Amino acid sequence: MSKKKSPYPACEYLPKNIIGEMKNQTIQSKKDGLEHGFTICSSSEYWGDMNDKNTVASEKCIGTECKISVTKEEIRRSCPSDKKDLAYFHTHPKRDISLPSFDDIISMHALEHKFACIGSKTEIRCFSQNIPASRAFMDIPSKEYDRFKKQWGLHAEDCKIDIK
Repeated sequence: MSKKKSPYPACEYLPKNIIGEMKNQTIQSKKDGLEHGFTICSSSEYWGDMNDKNTVASEKCIGTECKISVTKEEIRRSCPSDKKDLAYFHTHPKRDISLPSFDDIISMHALEHKFACIGSKTEIRCFSQNIPASRAFMDIPSKEYDRFKKQWGLHAEDCKIDIK
């Protein structure tokens, strides 16, 4: 019998330890109403090469109801010396659907991360992007969010994990 394929192919590449920690932090965030997050650290630079041995979650951070404040340097230092910050995860505890904010997208580029994962009340979604880091984001009105996602190559379909 063949294994059922996920409609979100990138989920297949996320290590089980990272998925488990994202679920744990999302559940905790739902309970306390605060944003929870961590850096995804790996010695691999590609989703397809990540596994439970070469990919770990950094120390967890807890923010406020709507923000986690960390600097680029703090994120870089949060990974073990043999690993690089490849991506980040954080929660949006008040949202039903996991969509990135404009700040999330800007941060993904500023940090040169390959992807970002966001947990909400019901799900976790991971987003990759192919947006050149040098492009400007601040002048795009939020009413054009759908066009923004399409224009800048943000792919919500990359990974979706239901929280049960």
